[in-house]
Amino acid sequence: MYDFRPAHPDETQPALRIILGHNGQLADNNEVLSFLRLTVKRHIDLGQLWLATDQSQQIITAALPIVSPGRTVQLMLPTAVPAAAGQPQVLDKLIQRLCSHYRSQGIILAQGLVGPDDKRLIECLSCCGFSKVAELIYHRHSSPQTYRRYQLPPGLQAIHYSPQNHNLFAATVLASYENTLDCPSMDGIRPIDDVLTGHKAVGPFDPQLWTLLMDGQQAVGVALISRLYDGNAGELVYIGLPAPARGRGLGHVLLQYALGQLARAGMKQMLLAVDSINTPALRLYEHHQFDTFSRKLVLMRHLAAEKPTDTCVS
Repeated sequence: MYDFRPAHPDETQPALRIILGHNGQLADNNEVLSFLRLTVKRHIDLGQLWLATDQSQQIITAALPIVSPGRTVQLMLPTAVPAAAGQPQVLDKLIQRLCSHYRSQGIILAQGLVGPDDKRLIECLSCCGFSKVAELIYHRHSSPQTYRRYQLPPGLQAIHYSPQNHNLFAATVLASYENTLDCPSMDGIRPIDDVLTGHKAVGPFDPQLWTLLMDGQQAVGVALISRLYDGNAGELVYIGLPAPARGRGLGHVLLQYALGQLARAGMKQMLLAVDSINTPALRLYEHHQFDTFSRKLVLMRHLAAEKPTDTCVS
């Protein structure tokens, strides 16, 4: 018999040692303290920690849900799924409980980011109703200062985000989803305002780092940059072109402008993630000398599409 519940404050560090563990070992104190500092910078609420405990209140496994203002929750889960007899399903049941809880809170999507080699965790999420939607390839550009003086070609101009042009930004992002190769199965699941709210929450929001590329009165591209909490790097959280604007080299133009923005804002790196099936984008980033540094599988569960009685399969 197991109990599934929020963690008490004095259980925070033991729970994090489980979640942050690797290679079958618990995380050490230095790793936990480093993560605690990160949660302060990124405003991660450790009060959301959940546990599975046995009858003696020993912690069997744990999870840290991270809720986004865009009505999504990312589940930070231990890679070392319990292997003792009867225990692999404990994490399944904890995930089930969390999905039920956050569905009741109006959350639309639950997400897990998993290393491609984390086979047991992938299986665990799959049996709980999560589906793979993408393999993300993480890229990094470490010399954006070379684009500091980049100027847009004649006839093109950039405008930046304001409440007055919010609808134009939303419409351009929506138009860029047509025949997209970047997580196409996600198209239409969340309202566009939820999507933009989620993008704003990646880091401290600066409207000057959100750009529409304009050709006359026509928006032909959109690039959204978020300054990360350490201030030294920015994430290109979204870049896209409406279908009629593709094939004109505007992706190169928009990316170079975004790199120049980032450099002028004093940031030293640009980070981004791209779907592994998005060959045109991969070619674009290779052309501009981005380096690959990580890969993650994205697994999603569409909570809003479920009835309250729906459960995970164990």
